[in-house]
Amino acid sequence: MSADIKAGDIVQLKSGGPRMTVSKVEQWNGAIRARCEWFSGDKNYNDSFELHLLKVVGEMEMAPVVRVGKPGFRS
Repeated sequence: MSADIKAGDIVQLKSGGPRMTVSKVEQWNGAIRARCEWFSGDKNYNDSFELHLLKVVGEMEMAPVVRVGKPGFRS
């Protein structure tokens, strides 16, 4: 799936970490890399990663977790 990564995709390192937005895909030093941007709090970060290190985050993985009720609550 890494060959399908393109600008605008939401990705994550296969080892975990924050969700990142791909700003561009380019060849650099003989490897194809994705330039990614993400936030931690209100601080913006960016770095480039070889495509084989990334996975595209699917819509289900990006959906917020909705919890109903309270743990241990009995009606």
